[in-house]
Amino acid sequence: MKNISNFEKSLCENAKLFFLSKSQIDLFILLQASVITYRQLFLSRLHGHTEAAGRLSLKRLEKRGYIQSKILPQQSKTKYYYLTPKGRDLLRELFPNDFFTQMQVNWERRPPSGTQQILHRIRTNDFYLSYISNPMSTPHPWLLEHPLPHTSLSQPFRCDGLFMGKHQNYYIEQDNNTQSETVITQKIQQYEECGFFSDGNNNVLIFCLSFTPKKSSIHKPSFSLYRTILKFTKLWALLEDEHGLSLDYQQFCQILNSSSLGKSISQSEMLIFTKLLSTHLEVETLKEANILKKAYLDDTSYLETQLDELDVLFQKRLKSHFMRAWRGSSCSTPFALSGNSVFAVANHRLNTYQDYLMPYEYNLSKQLLSCLFYNGLDTSNWKYQSPLAIPLKNQPNCFFHQGFKHTTYGYIAIEHLTIDLTSMQRINHYLGAFYAQDVTLFLLLIATSLEIDIFSKEIFSKLSTYATNKLIILWMDASIPLTQTAVPSIYIVSTDHKYPICFECDEFDEQLRLIRKEPLS
Repeated sequence: MKNISNFEKSLCENAKLFFLSKSQIDLFILLQASVITYRQLFLSRLHGHTEAAGRLSLKRLEKRGYIQSKILPQQSKTKYYYLTPKGRDLLRELFPNDFFTQMQVNWERRPPSGTQQILHRIRTNDFYLSYISNPMSTPHPWLLEHPLPHTSLSQPFRCDGLFMGKHQNYYIEQDNNTQSETVITQKIQQYEECGFFSDGNNNVLIFCLSFTPKKSSIHKPSFSLYRTILKFTKLWALLEDEHGLSLDYQQFCQILNSSSLGKSISQSEMLIFTKLLSTHLEVETLKEANILKKAYLDDTSYLETQLDELDVLFQKRLKSHFMRAWRGSSCSTPFALSGNSVFAVANHRLNTYQDYLMPYEYNLSKQLLSCLFYNGLDTSNWKYQSPLAIPLKNQPNCFFHQGFKHTTYGYIAIEHLTIDLTSMQRINHYLGAFYAQDVTLFLLLIATSLEIDIFSKEIFSKLSTYATNKLIILWMDASIPLTQTAVPSIYIVSTDHKYPICFECDEFDEQLRLIRKEPLS
């Protein structure tokens, strides 16, 4: 039985339908997204955890005339899909008109014509397809190139994408590593002119950054090697059936060379297979070759290497363009110090960080509280606040983006340094006013391992030496999603050590303390 996601169930319920097939849901997503690739459909997890299922679904829809595909110029391996008039007619028959009104579907929208425009549209859709992969996702309006709030005809400013959530609106600006710092600054100014950063605004601005991975001349993707082994194991099995006996590797190669089946193998494929088997000398039979094939199907090392390379590109562009552009704007400081955030996230990490970007859609407060509970905190009577207000003596309140408050034990403020352009502004402001406050604050900072090393030195250099008992700096690895079974540990980092901690609530003296986690024996 196929798994049915919450998105599929909600789509049926909202449209007042008893059932929708996977292919029909694909058509509805295409109606919202305008253009998608099969890799984006894989990103949604509607067809499981393999790319093949989503690709087959799109091919069947194309064969039936509901969608059409085109290949991007100068990118022969990138095929994108869009609805045909027949596909639109089918959707009009399937769904009631009031549902399309609710989803704010634009029937007049057509795929863009220019190569760069198509790529921009495709990568903008990464945000929505990543959201659909959330186990608790539900259908929401996804509007492309939508006018900014309070914009006028004389200032027709538009965002690349708008996701209208249950509690907040998320405005997406897609960057494909081509825009200058001046262009990014102008975009921020446009949002400022529209009153986007004013008080009481319930909108969120998210910059999504996409990068093209470099093709390595040394390594090949594991899935590419899997397909090569798959082809040879099929031929191996055919030759064994034809001769009625088991063939070892040497016998298989000899018979293949003299067989008509050998003509289906190119020289490059034979070279790849020969080199591959030379590094796996344990493979002598078809059974062992099938085990090797399965190992390469499950191997993600090539993908992880690519993601690490993209992370480096993201960090460079974030600092060289987006951080400077944001902090140079006139609205930057007051907007940040009021507890609001502007985010910048890499497209290839959306699945990891999207719950922080969309806290109400992902029930982030519950996830964070579960993580704190796993790390020893008695979570009863801790109240989530976003923004979190910290009282200071003889000064206005200091705000953090989010956190928890307890009437007895103090505050746990939470900032995400990896994706939040405003977090360091709030942290620096609090450290500057730190001497004047008498409130216990646990400041939990979420960052990658590399950023923890960099930011911890910067923050420690600003801490008052006499006040460390009142301000405790904690760290959490951003690369581990909160939704995993093994939630991330919380660390204390200093100049010479890093160790995981547990919270300990002392009801006798009403203090929240930290104890060092001992490794499991």
